[in-house]
Amino acid sequence: MTDDSAYHWKARACDQTGRCSAWADFGANLDTATDFKVAIPQDPFAPVGPAQTYPPPLSGTQIAKGGTDTTDTIVLQATVSDPDPGDQLRLQIERRPVGTPFSNSATGTGTTNVVSGQIAFVTLTGQSPPDNTSYHWQARAIDQTGRFGAWTDFGNNADSTDYRIAIPDPPALPDSLAQFQSDGTTPIPPGGGAGVAVSVTVVLKGLVTDPDPGDVITFNAEVTGPLGTYTGTGNAVTSGNRSAASVSVPVGTVITPLNYTWRGRACDQTGRCSGWVNFGGNPAFHTP
Repeated sequence: MTDDSAYHWKARACDQTGRCSAWADFGANLDTATDFKVAIPQDPFAPVGPAQTYPPPLSGTQIAKGGTDTTDTIVLQATVSDPDPGDQLRLQIERRPVGTPFSNSATGTGTTNVVSGQIAFVTLTGQSPPDNTSYHWQARAIDQTGRFGAWTDFGNNADSTDYRIAIPDPPALPDSLAQFQSDGTTPIPPGGGAGVAVSVTVVLKGLVTDPDPGDVITFNAEVTGPLGTYTGTGNAVTSGNRSAASVSVPVGTVITPLNYTWRGRACDQTGRCSGWVNFGGNPAFHTP
């Protein structure tokens, strides 16, 4: 008989002489009604159209093969199908760090059933601990009976990177804060003088670093005088590791010099900033 086909039937009795009874219809139903159906369970087909995307509110925004995932959640998806009509399907995935081969054992299964021909999803969350890690993955379909189909390798690129987790982090606190005369090389010790003119230029330096490879970092310096308070907005900004921010500092008159305190922080190109670090560990109102 043909798989996935409906049948109806009837029976009669015959003797050795060829005499037969009338037909008895099984079920006493119409000839168009189904008496039984042949449904041989089969494995789902291999998924097609695998993709890696962001979760809401960026749903549908795909991450290209070898691309960067900048969140702690990724949605892996594919279209699943099955030769058995009415089967309920879910997506299974195997995700491994690049350098670890597939074992053809699922590491994640979708939670929502779909019918044949629809897109199924597996959502992976909490990815931030293995930051700056590269992964490859494959997918297969599984039906409600536990039968599963062949694997489909995303990108068809074996052990190459399918996506890399790169959670944006703020820069580290600036280090090695130092202050110099306007030439940028003559150090000014804590509490030292920067000149006696009406205004002078002081060069403030700090070493800036960032845990995110490739980020562009700036050094942000804020200066305040006596009885003043920090506003959180830097007076000067410059770029690059071991940056130097030049700040013009009004020092009053020759006979009435003023004292200043300052602090620095690091910021990246996305606007993420470290905390402030006071030069010399001094709070505001202390002589730098």
